[in-house]
Amino acid sequence: MTPQESAAIGNAIYQEKIRHLIEPVERAVSVMIDVHSGDWAVLDDVDAGKKLRERRPNGRFFSKRVAPPPQFREVEVNGEVVQVLVDSDYFRRPRFAYGIEKMMKDLATEQQAAESD
Repeated sequence: MTPQESAAIGNAIYQEKIRHLIEPVERAVSVMIDVHSGDWAVLDDVDAGKKLRERRPNGRFFSKRVAPPPQFREVEVNGEVVQVLVDSDYFRRPRFAYGIEKMMKDLATEQQAAESD
């Protein structure tokens, strides 16, 4: 079985048997699927994948990352409101949001300086 075939089978198993059980998710998780048996585990801790491998020692495994839908945040730049993608748990941290705002303000300042020259 090629990696592409494993991925196709793994995705099909996920869509048909697993998706409705774990989505929507509030944080990103990974799912490991044995494409031969359909057995699966959510990799929320280190031991989950190990236990699946122990249950299926001859398995062919496919992993899939499942994340919450992307979120956007509006930021004003040069008087124009733009949407900035805020995706994944890391990006939802206030420190990162502050970093985006600072970056956008710095960009606006540079653009204003370039226009006035």
